[in-house]
Amino acid sequence: MFKRLLEDLGEVLAPTHRSPLDHFKHNWRKVYEYVIDEHSDSNGDEGVESTPIPDLLHEMIVLLTEEEVRDGGTGPCMEYLLGHGVLRTTVSLAQGDFPRGMMTEIIKFQTKLFTRLKQVLLAHQNVYGPLKILMQVCSQLNAKGTATPEYYQALTEFLVVVCHKVQEQPFFGDLFLEQPGPAGSPRRTSSSSPGQQPDFVLLSLLLTMMSVKESELRRKIQDCITVCLTLPSPSVANVVVNNTAACTILAQRWMQLYAALPPQIDDDDTHSHIMEWTNARIDNWSGWQDSYKALTPDTQAFMHFMDWLHFIDAIAWKALPVISQALTAHIVSQLTLVVEPMLSQQAEQVALTTTVYITACITQISAPVLLQGFVNFLVAGAAPAVDGADSATDAQKLSKILITRCDDMSDELSAASLYLFCQLLSRKNEKVLNGLALGHIEQCQSPGAAVAGKEALLDASEKLLKQIPDHLKSADDESSFRMYFIDAQERASACMEACQQWSVKDDFNRGAGARKAQVAADVSGDGAASEPAGDGGNNICYRCRSPLITILISRLRQMLNQPFHLNLLVTAMLSSLLEYPHEKLHQCLYGSEPNGLMTVMTQLCGELKARAGRIDNVNNRLNDCRQTLTRGTAAPGDVTMPFSDFLHAMIVFEDFTKELVARAIVHTNDNLLG
Repeated sequence: MFKRLLEDLGEVLAPTHRSPLDHFKHNWRKVYEYVIDEHSDSNGDEGVESTPIPDLLHEMIVLLTEEEVRDGGTGPCMEYLLGHGVLRTTVSLAQGDFPRGMMTEIIKFQTKLFTRLKQVLLAHQNVYGPLKILMQVCSQLNAKGTATPEYYQALTEFLVVVCHKVQEQPFFGDLFLEQPGPAGSPRRTSSSSPGQQPDFVLLSLLLTMMSVKESELRRKIQDCITVCLTLPSPSVANVVVNNTAACTILAQRWMQLYAALPPQIDDDDTHSHIMEWTNARIDNWSGWQDSYKALTPDTQAFMHFMDWLHFIDAIAWKALPVISQALTAHIVSQLTLVVEPMLSQQAEQVALTTTVYITACITQISAPVLLQGFVNFLVAGAAPAVDGADSATDAQKLSKILITRCDDMSDELSAASLYLFCQLLSRKNEKVLNGLALGHIEQCQSPGAAVAGKEALLDASEKLLKQIPDHLKSADDESSFRMYFIDAQERASACMEACQQWSVKDDFNRGAGARKAQVAADVSGDGAASEPAGDGGNNICYRCRSPLITILISRLRQMLNQPFHLNLLVTAMLSSLLEYPHEKLHQCLYGSEPNGLMTVMTQLCGELKARAGRIDNVNNRLNDCRQTLTRGTAAPGDVTMPFSDFLHAMIVFEDFTKELVARAIVHTNDNLLG
């Protein structure tokens, strides 16, 4: 203490004019000596805010900033900081956290060093080396769980700054790799040992920060993790996958959030929110936090779950394939362990709620590799078979259960299952289409019968539309059909574009080449380009034994006796299948088999006309029903409309018939497909 008094007296009597370097050295010496000299004299209760240390460190930053402006770059003060291991010593001083809060103050000092100065400091070994040690020390401190909120706030801001620097110069990420090597290696710190496993110390520290309580800090940590996992460095990617638990931790955290979801959705507001975010992809997902406090607790749990999925999805989209594939594998593993048993349960509410949650996930995923992981989990035949593994068998069992539920006694569970497959089909995924439809197409021979070409299929659908009497139509044919035609053309073009990226493209729009050859043959007078025939005059045809399509046709047959929303889902899924310009699939769906689509539609048309004949003033009732549906809600004063279920079914039948004709026209005309 007497020594301190002499020093303070010397400061008063010393000359007031010092060089910036002398001032910088003086401040640094005061910080160092205060910690060293006072440590043995203090009882440990003194906080750093009651000492001159914060002011001394701040003055050091000011001196460095003024020097950079004055000298246009590195000056004597910066050279002293780099050459005399000042940053390394600050880490040593911070480790003892004396005075109390010293670690937080050193972290703030490091943050200011990177934010106030424009120089590229991170490339210096005397900068990134001490930073790695500081990060390792902080990881150990975080594991104890005894840090203060001020510490977490300061550390988060520090990590944000460092990750911003790494994002600007991605090769800086390699500097934070801890690789085993000889002493003095640039990627080894003094705290590492020769037998230590490789590590990405920046990412490892971030992973220890995921449990912070403040939502704003968690968001910043997630952004930093995204930066680390999406770096273009193969070295970083290999260490992340092989030597860190990052993918495991992210997948397990997502499943923990899943476990916090309500086991069944009883609240109407929660249900409406979930449906809203299931029916359309949310591009600006982070915006939900603005109204977070107004959401119900169950909705908040769902939003946290989906927010984490968006976080994982962004990583899978941007990261190198080795990280994306590893992360997806861990996600699928968690789905298999936790979600699959719930999807397979016979309890209706559990199965229903789980299906709704997984459907929401399918809607929101954008990363192809992550989407493929969900497809492999849900659709039998989508995952590659592995010798000696039961995963393919498990996928077949789950897929069979989900498909069977599309025709469940519970309309609600049927609708949820149908909507799940509807969303899967909408993703234009090759293995979804193969697993649900194309993989079940069988070749057969039809003795002496002509195989219908696309023109014949078009004729059949047009005849079906003409069978509907005018008084049973509730929409103007010309205007409504134009809408369906434009929609069919746009969807078919989108499917054609998606199919170009698939591994097997031979059967898509296969009839186009055949029809062009037929035209050429007609012009030349050579009729050899007719429909191919098998041996002995047996024409080759195709049948589809898809369990899902069989259920859809069965559901379609019940159109006049089932709820409106189920009819919409069934026809929407059949329309989705018909969007694909696949010759064999079209032959199966437009075929005239007893259980074929066109046969069932013809039978429905006859039954529809018979039932409509027993309803008075059916045309006016039908028009009123169409207007009610167009408005979206019943008009004031409206009461439940008599025969409403049947009238709804008539409208769906009429619209679906127009869809069939529109799709047949588009797929018959090559020019419309571009």
